[in-house]
Amino acid sequence: MNGKVKIALLVTGLCCVALLGLGTAEYEQAIVTGAGERVWHHELAAGADVTLGSTSIPDDFMVDEDFTSHLPLVIIDTHGSEIINYKYYDPETDSFLYRDGIDPYVTITLSVCDAEDHVNQLSDVPTFSSEGRIKVRGNSSSSLAKKQYRLQLMDANGEKTAASLLGMTASDSWILNGTMGDRSYLRNYLALNVAGELDPYTPDIRMCEVVLKRDTGYEYMGLYGMYECIEQGEGRVDIEPVSNPIEISDQSYILQRDRREPDGYSMTVWSTEHQRSENWLNLEYPSAEKITDEYWEYIQQDIREIEDVLYSDKKEEFIRYNTLLDVDSFVNYFVINEFFANYDAGWNSTFLYKNQDGKVAIGPVWDFDGAMDNYEEALLEMNEMAFFQSPWFERLITDEAFVDAVTSQYNRLRSNLLSNQNIQEKIEQAAAFLEYPAKRDRSRWDESKLPSHGVYLEEDTDLEIERDRNSYEEEVERLEDVLLLHSDYLDKNLRNNLRHFVEHSTLVVSLGGWLMITAFFVSIILVQRHRKGM
Repeated sequence: MNGKVKIALLVTGLCCVALLGLGTAEYEQAIVTGAGERVWHHELAAGADVTLGSTSIPDDFMVDEDFTSHLPLVIIDTHGSEIINYKYYDPETDSFLYRDGIDPYVTITLSVCDAEDHVNQLSDVPTFSSEGRIKVRGNSSSSLAKKQYRLQLMDANGEKTAASLLGMTASDSWILNGTMGDRSYLRNYLALNVAGELDPYTPDIRMCEVVLKRDTGYEYMGLYGMYECIEQGEGRVDIEPVSNPIEISDQSYILQRDRREPDGYSMTVWSTEHQRSENWLNLEYPSAEKITDEYWEYIQQDIREIEDVLYSDKKEEFIRYNTLLDVDSFVNYFVINEFFANYDAGWNSTFLYKNQDGKVAIGPVWDFDGAMDNYEEALLEMNEMAFFQSPWFERLITDEAFVDAVTSQYNRLRSNLLSNQNIQEKIEQAAAFLEYPAKRDRSRWDESKLPSHGVYLEEDTDLEIERDRNSYEEEVERLEDVLLLHSDYLDKNLRNNLRHFVEHSTLVVSLGGWLMITAFFVSIILVQRHRKGM
């Protein structure tokens, strides 16, 4: 074959390869498959007598020093002050604010009873004690009767001090989440621990029972999860600290997608302008006190470039997302949130982070209170998917490589970490571990104070569905049924549902198409010239 013809065919072949490269954002998968070292609380406390104590508490909610539990006891002494919820919704800014001129924190002494034999009484000498501060946290959840709290540990001089609580990595900031809307008390515990097998930055969680010290005894506040906060640091989101002073270069940061934080640094994003006006990206790290305007602009430029790429109608531009995003983190985030039907994720309580000289990753996961058919406003359709509608993911699923990665990872995890056997075992073990404290909590927060899920009409059958259960056991069973039904649907339909978006993508093949056309005509011209002896 003549050299010119070979060159023509080679040009065509190379352009075709280039076009294929433009067609999908190929990347090497190195996704963890569930072999992490996550420590679940019920496994850590194996051998504990889970039947300690009563299944109810007195009508006045007061308990004495004989109160006993196999769970750690967290004692909050406010020294006579009340923990007041100063947070309120401001319709003008569409955000939750603290009242001006009022410090939402209350000074406390925090004590913890966490014996090695898992027999804890309020009369015990505390295994941990610290000065600190506490405030009500959460947005919509702050309106519930059973509050969430943020704890800040302090030394005798009023300075922040880090300490390990309940065997978790030391920090000065902690969260007490009562999951009042979740009558199984398992949704966050289950999902965070499962996700923690994939992502080591996922916040750890230990279950405990909380009391407020009063002059006449102890007021029982209920069953809570003690959570690690999502923050920069060892044992948290372990990215490099920014330089001090902050320099304009590739540095670390953490963002949260949620409602706007008016008192901090917030930026609009594509979804703010095109989908939901209350969807913003708020700066979590560095703190507002440390960041400079120049560095905030650098962060915003990062996000703008990502969104310009993801929402581009040019194929050759869109596929650059792989150079900007940690795709494996997005794959795992998709699988976990779709499996647990956590459809608020991607919109709210959604974190993004970047390490120095790295790509932007999504996570850690957070807030599954409303997941697994637990939204008050709507019934979960077991035979549907919804997470793909969230910002950025709605574009990622139009790429075949991303869809292949999601379906492959889902199938791998369904054989171990997300298998029916493993999920059922974890639910049943955790439910037994929490049964007595859960019943004490239900005794404290009677049905009239719990959010109601109401009665909903199921579209497929026209049957009325009552989601409120009368007992702890029934609620646990409902949770298990939801996961089995939804995962069965995903097993059969995940790939085909996502492939639909690839096949019907509206992306325009611009440069790639022109490369193919140009290569074709160049090869024809070269071959014709060869035949004419040119």
